[in-house]
Amino acid sequence: MSGYEPPVFAGPIDLDLSRNEGRAVLEASDLDIELGGDPIRRYPDTSPLARLLAARHGVDEDRILVTAGGDDAIFRFLLANRGTEVVATVPTFEMIARYADQVGAHLSEVAWWDDRVPIGEMVATGAEVVVVVSPNNPTGSTIEETDLVELAARFGLVLLDAAYAEFADADLTPLALELGNVVMVRTLSKAFGLAGLRVGYLVAAQDVVAEIAGFGSPYAVSGLSVVLASRALETGLGRAESYARTVVEERERLIELLTELGAGPLPSQANFVLVTDVDPADLVERAATAGVGLRRFPGRSGLESSVRISLPGNGDDFDRLVRVLTDVLAGARNMEVADVS
Repeated sequence: MSGYEPPVFAGPIDLDLSRNEGRAVLEASDLDIELGGDPIRRYPDTSPLARLLAARHGVDEDRILVTAGGDDAIFRFLLANRGTEVVATVPTFEMIARYADQVGAHLSEVAWWDDRVPIGEMVATGAEVVVVVSPNNPTGSTIEETDLVELAARFGLVLLDAAYAEFADADLTPLALELGNVVMVRTLSKAFGLAGLRVGYLVAAQDVVAEIAGFGSPYAVSGLSVVLASRALETGLGRAESYARTVVEERERLIELLTELGAGPLPSQANFVLVTDVDPADLVERAATAGVGLRRFPGRSGLESSVRISLPGNGDDFDRLVRVLTDVLAGARNMEVADVS
């Protein structure tokens, strides 16, 4: 299996909407901080950040494992369950299949687009562990509370990747915390806009956290990342919530526009929209000439005619995105009409 390859564009991109990165909640004034405890020289201590995250979710600190982004949490989970029969949906976050292959987990995949999560088909695989991303990447689909309860009842362990939870209509976190066999993954990369810090975390029952903590690096997150992520939680929660509200408003407007342009947008509860009826090469390349980066999925089965468009969470940037999409898609649509006539 080849290594992960981020999107590459022929020209310069100054509005990159291909990576789902959020708007940073830290401002310049937040970076003027006293680096107590020598976080540069010393091996990092994640306990201050774990305490803040535990308080945010109303759980004990020993139910939190701070990780190097949500990716690291997923990798550790699968490593702890190596050799296990695992089922996940497809299409979904591509690192799930990559990590499963790397650690020797036996992965089955069941198709899931914008309908209810196919629990019956997942159970039929005979897997012991189920992995679900909700809201799902790249479709934006979500599972319902009743679905999560049923998954917990029918599988030994449930990994719920909730990286985009802040943008969803309903937050499954309170329910996930009540179910003893649900392992929830969260991140500060999306709504908090801290992707460069590589800070995520895992929330689960104490014994499950203790087991998973034994896998991977003992010092996965840098001391500076711990300091800055802690500051973001202390001062930036309101900004994150405001950003998420802006994204939700933009998302609905974008879906309406894309529907009018005949691009086949899927319903979404994430900070992006997947369009399924476009020429990916044409749309992505022409948007790139205007400095806007969008995400296509070459080689991903079922996504051959799809493009993922992230929301900027900024009025001026959103207006620019609308202009570019209208120019490209309306032009392509007019050419198709002309060809038919």
